[in-house]
Amino acid sequence: MKDYSTVFPDDVDKLCFFQDVSIDKLPIMDQYNEMIAIGHYSDASEYLNTHEISFYGAWLLNMLQERLIAIENYIVHGTDKPDLTTYNDIEPTDKEEGYCWT
Repeated sequence: MKDYSTVFPDDVDKLCFFQDVSIDKLPIMDQYNEMIAIGHYSDASEYLNTHEISFYGAWLLNMLQERLIAIENYIVHGTDKPDLTTYNDIEPTDKEEGYCWT
């Protein structure tokens, strides 16, 4: 089983890299396809997990879901956000840097 957990917001998650199977990895993919053809899906998945081959599977969707949930939790619950607007009838005399009165 591939590790799809996230380290956000404490660190930056590793980037997933996908490419077509190279010629030196072809025997691995042939063995994987043979296992799939005879219905040994779990064994085939474990076989690929023990080799340096990336593949599209449920782990990819799980990884994306974990990262999106981590971002949502950070935005909604994890940070103190400054007030972006204030309401006042008169123009303030002391304007903060980056703010404007309308």
